[in-house]
Amino acid sequence: NAADIFVTSSIKDELGNVDDQPVSLIEAMACGKPAVATNFPGISLTIESKKRGFLVKEKDYKKIAYYLHILIRNKKLRERMGQEARKYIIKNYSYEKIGKRYNEIFKKIMSN
Repeated sequence: NAADIFVTSSIKDELGNVDDQPVSLIEAMACGKPAVATNFPGISLTIESKKRGFLVKEKDYKKIAYYLHILIRNKKLRERMGQEARKYIIKNYSYEKIGKRYNEIFKKIMSN
């Protein structure tokens, strides 16, 4: 929570496995932190690039550095993106929302 910006740089391993929506990303966004993250499907569902953070291609360390530079130098942008990130997480990942999704899954399983 003491950080100003969150960075997660995911890569596919040799088997094609990837951490596609790390919990740490959701936690950082819940703390109001903008993120710079790899553009994988799950991550891109959470981060709308240029609204709640920035998405970069896998292994593109130059773009990561570029976006970090922008966020470090622009406090207003960093704070605005962080606020948007927090709003998004509260709206979509609250205990109530997640509980409702699990309840729907369990009901579907039980009806089969």
